[in-house]
Amino acid sequence: MIFAAAAAAVTGLVPLHALGDRFSSPLPLIAYLAGACAAVAASILIALRRDAQDSARSASRATNASAPRPLPRGVERLLGAAGLLGWIWIGAVLLFGGSEGERVDDLLLWVYGWVGIAYLSMLHPDVWAAIDPNRRIARLVRTMLRRTTNAEQGPARRFDGRTVGAASLVGVVAIIWLELVATGGGGGAILLYAHALLAVWVITGRVGASDPDAWAAANDPLTAWFSMIGALRMRGLNWSATGAILTSVAVGSVIFDGLSQGQLFFDLFGVPAAPERTILLLAWLAAIALLAVIAMRLAAGRAWATALGEGLLPVAAGYLIAHYASWLLIAGQRIVVAVGDPLQRGSDYFGTAWFEPSGAFIPGAAVWALQLVAVIGGHVLGVSRGHAAVLAARRADGSSRRTLLLAQIPLAIFVLALTLVTLWSLGQVVVAAE
Repeated sequence: MIFAAAAAAVTGLVPLHALGDRFSSPLPLIAYLAGACAAVAASILIALRRDAQDSARSASRATNASAPRPLPRGVERLLGAAGLLGWIWIGAVLLFGGSEGERVDDLLLWVYGWVGIAYLSMLHPDVWAAIDPNRRIARLVRTMLRRTTNAEQGPARRFDGRTVGAASLVGVVAIIWLELVATGGGGGAILLYAHALLAVWVITGRVGASDPDAWAAANDPLTAWFSMIGALRMRGLNWSATGAILTSVAVGSVIFDGLSQGQLFFDLFGVPAAPERTILLLAWLAAIALLAVIAMRLAAGRAWATALGEGLLPVAAGYLIAHYASWLLIAGQRIVVAVGDPLQRGSDYFGTAWFEPSGAFIPGAAVWALQLVAVIGGHVLGVSRGHAAVLAARRADGSSRRTLLLAQIPLAIFVLALTLVTLWSLGQVVVAAE
């Protein structure tokens, strides 16, 4: 997550997505890569051998399965209070904060926000709706203006892959650029002002919309992002092209973050300035999206968007866990210092300024094991869900078994390439051969 990508390769600094001890492995990295690719390839072969009718029936059962129950009221209120507290805290830093001591903005927005909320969203699809402070503030304003509707009094609308708008997609790309290029995963004025502008945009849009939740799904990047991740526990969704491409952006951004912290990236590009890094990021995201669309278009035909969304969502979730779990556990400890200096003025109200985050409690072997399980598991689940969608689409258009198998060869190659590149980028940092 760090703009110090190449610097890490040169100076030996450990990238933040892999904080902790390195794993002294008895096996070379290539052995793990071969094993991971073999496991994913086996899942692909098993999926290809499944009977089309059985897969169609299982997809139908998944579609009709009961959705997760709403969050308990107490949990919803707790999450809502945490969201409002964070929103107020960031606003206070913007208006009254200094530039000394522990940075609060990147801790709240990147560590606990972008990563922490994503992890919580994997557990339940309603997490973001409960946390979203902009939604609560907009609803309060609408109540004062007497614009509320009966639908707003009920639970928030859950993710629908068809409602993701171009504005949401562009907004997510802008946030990724802010993280990986403009701030390098850190904080500063640009992050605070971007947060404020987004809050004004979302609150204003929600207040003026006839259907605030529908407006947010199409125009609020945070709602699109976290709601998409929350859909991990939902099956049988229909996806638009924009929604499906959002999953490829999620996958591509995490891979870029990992690759840009490696020696190969430094050898090829050095330490690129912001304009060059922006071009590299956008070109990479576009390439991943294009390859994903082509591979799935060949496999699923006209239903490629639904198959792509269903297949890549678990992959994106696995990548988020693999890349950022140790970073969240270690960088998140900075909250101990931040509460003693909430406005970045160099204060030390609770005597915690001395505290230093530590990753000593996370063995390198545990980090590598988690990364292997997350990446392989995400791909295996993605293969299962995506293949079920492909079979349903091909069965509907009457394709033969042979046509189906041949059409999925490019997709299988694409999936294996993603597995190889992702684990290779992670292994460069975590695994040290004995």
